[in-house]
Amino acid sequence: MPFRRRIARPGSALLVLVLTGCAAAVETTRVEDAATAGTKYAQAVQGLLDESSNLLVDANSEKLLQGLALAGAGTIDQLQEQDQALRANLTEVRLLGRQLDLLAAYFTALKNLATSDAPSAFASQIESTASSL
Repeated sequence: MPFRRRIARPGSALLVLVLTGCAAAVETTRVEDAATAGTKYAQAVQGLLDESSNLLVDANSEKLLQGLALAGAGTIDQLQEQDQALRANLTEVRLLGRQLDLLAAYFTALKNLATSDAPSAFASQIESTASSL
Protein backbone atom coordinates (compact mmCIF):
# COMPACT_ATOMS: atom_id res chain seq x y z
CA MET A 1 0.00 0.00 0.00
CA PRO A 2 2.71 2.58 0.77
CA PHE A 3 4.23 1.86 -2.67
CA ARG A 4 0.99 2.84 -4.46
CA ARG A 5 0.82 6.15 -2.66
CA ARG A 6 4.29 7.09 -3.84
CA ILE A 7 3.31 6.42 -7.45
CA ALA A 8 -0.01 8.24 -7.16
CA ARG A 9 1.59 11.48 -5.97
CA PRO A 10 3.94 11.93 -8.94
CA GLY A 11 1.11 10.93 -11.26
CA SER A 12 -1.13 13.58 -9.70
CA ALA A 13 1.61 16.16 -10.03
CA LEU A 14 2.05 15.30 -13.71
CA LEU A 15 -1.69 15.59 -14.28
CA VAL A 16 -1.70 19.05 -12.71
CA LEU A 17 1.21 20.08 -14.94
CA VAL A 18 -0.58 18.86 -18.06
CA LEU A 19 -3.78 20.69 -17.14
CA THR A 20 -1.82 23.85 -16.35
CA GLY A 21 -0.16 23.62 -19.76
CA CYS A 22 -3.57 23.43 -21.44
CA ALA A 23 -4.83 26.47 -19.54
CA ALA A 24 -1.68 28.34 -20.44
CA ALA A 25 -2.36 27.72 -24.13
CA VAL A 26 -5.61 29.69 -23.85
CA GLU A 27 -3.78 32.59 -22.18
CA THR A 28 -1.11 32.75 -24.88
CA THR A 29 -3.67 34.12 -27.33
CA ARG A 30 -4.38 37.01 -24.98
CA VAL A 31 -0.66 37.62 -24.49
CA GLU A 32 -0.10 37.54 -28.25
CA ASP A 33 -2.91 40.07 -28.74
CA ALA A 34 -1.42 42.35 -26.09
CA ALA A 35 2.02 42.05 -27.69
CA THR A 36 0.60 42.92 -31.10
CA ALA A 37 -1.19 45.94 -29.65
CA GLY A 38 2.01 47.02 -27.91
CA THR A 39 3.97 46.76 -31.16
CA LYS A 40 1.38 48.88 -32.97
CA TYR A 41 1.50 51.42 -30.14
CA ALA A 42 5.29 51.65 -30.39
CA GLN A 43 5.07 52.20 -34.15
CA ALA A 44 2.45 54.93 -33.72
CA VAL A 45 4.46 56.73 -31.05
CA GLN A 46 7.59 56.52 -33.22
CA GLY A 47 5.68 58.38 -35.92
CA LEU A 48 4.67 60.97 -33.34
CA LEU A 49 8.29 61.40 -32.22
CA ASP A 50 9.44 61.81 -35.83
CA GLU A 51 6.80 64.45 -36.44
CA SER A 52 7.72 66.20 -33.16
CA SER A 53 11.35 66.42 -34.26
CA ASN A 54 10.32 67.92 -37.59
CA LEU A 55 8.06 70.45 -35.88
CA LEU A 56 10.81 71.45 -33.45
CA VAL A 57 13.21 72.13 -36.32
CA ASP A 58 10.55 73.99 -38.32
CA ALA A 59 9.56 76.15 -35.33
CA ASN A 60 13.21 76.94 -34.61
CA SER A 61 13.81 77.91 -38.24
CA GLU A 62 10.73 80.12 -38.26
CA LYS A 63 11.87 81.84 -35.08
CA LEU A 64 15.29 82.47 -36.59
CA LEU A 65 13.76 83.91 -39.75
CA GLN A 66 11.47 86.20 -37.75
CA GLY A 67 14.38 87.37 -35.63
CA LEU A 68 16.43 88.15 -38.72
CA ALA A 69 13.56 90.07 -40.33
CA LEU A 70 12.84 92.17 -37.24
CA ALA A 71 16.27 92.96 -35.87
CA GLY A 72 18.55 92.17 -38.72
CA ALA A 73 21.20 89.62 -37.91
CA GLY A 74 20.97 88.47 -34.30
CA THR A 75 24.03 88.26 -32.16
CA ILE A 76 26.06 85.10 -32.24
CA ASP A 77 25.21 84.51 -28.58
CA GLN A 78 21.48 84.68 -29.29
CA LEU A 79 21.78 82.30 -32.21
CA GLN A 80 23.90 79.86 -30.21
CA GLU A 81 21.45 80.00 -27.29
CA GLN A 82 18.54 79.19 -29.57
CA ASP A 83 20.54 76.45 -31.25
CA GLN A 84 21.43 74.98 -27.87
CA ALA A 85 17.76 74.91 -26.85
CA LEU A 86 16.86 73.10 -30.07
CA ARG A 87 19.63 70.58 -29.54
CA ALA A 88 18.41 69.91 -25.98
CA ASN A 89 14.85 69.34 -27.23
CA LEU A 90 16.01 67.02 -30.01
CA THR A 91 18.15 65.10 -27.51
CA GLU A 92 15.05 64.55 -25.36
CA VAL A 93 13.13 63.28 -28.37
CA ARG A 94 16.03 60.95 -29.24
CA LEU A 95 16.08 59.60 -25.66
CA LEU A 96 12.35 58.96 -25.85
CA GLY A 97 12.98 57.14 -29.12
CA ARG A 98 15.53 54.88 -27.45
CA GLN A 99 13.07 54.05 -24.69
CA LEU A 100 10.48 53.36 -27.35
CA ASP A 101 12.90 51.00 -29.11
CA LEU A 102 13.28 49.08 -25.85
CA LEU A 103 9.51 48.93 -25.44
CA ALA A 104 9.11 47.65 -29.00
CA ALA A 105 11.79 45.00 -28.39
CA TYR A 106 9.94 43.92 -25.24
CA PHE A 107 6.67 43.47 -27.13
CA THR A 108 8.45 41.60 -29.92
CA ALA A 109 10.02 39.22 -27.40
CA LEU A 110 6.68 38.80 -25.67
CA LYS A 111 4.99 37.92 -28.95
CA ASN A 112 7.76 35.46 -29.80
CA LEU A 113 7.31 33.84 -26.41
CA ALA A 114 3.53 33.68 -26.83
CA THR A 115 3.77 32.08 -30.27
CA SER A 116 6.51 29.64 -29.27
CA ASP A 117 5.59 25.97 -29.32
CA ALA A 118 7.69 25.28 -26.21
CA PRO A 119 4.68 25.13 -23.81
CA SER A 120 2.81 22.62 -25.98
CA ALA A 121 5.96 20.57 -26.51
CA PHE A 122 6.44 20.51 -22.75
CA ALA A 123 2.83 19.40 -22.24
CA SER A 124 3.32 16.60 -24.79
CA GLN A 125 6.43 15.40 -22.99
CA ILE A 126 4.61 15.44 -19.66
CA GLU A 127 1.69 13.50 -21.16
CA SER A 128 3.96 10.80 -22.54
CA THR A 129 5.80 10.60 -19.24
CA ALA A 130 2.54 10.33 -17.32
CA SER A 131 1.19 7.62 -19.63
CA SER A 132 4.39 5.60 -19.32
CA LEU A 133 3.96 5.50 -15.53
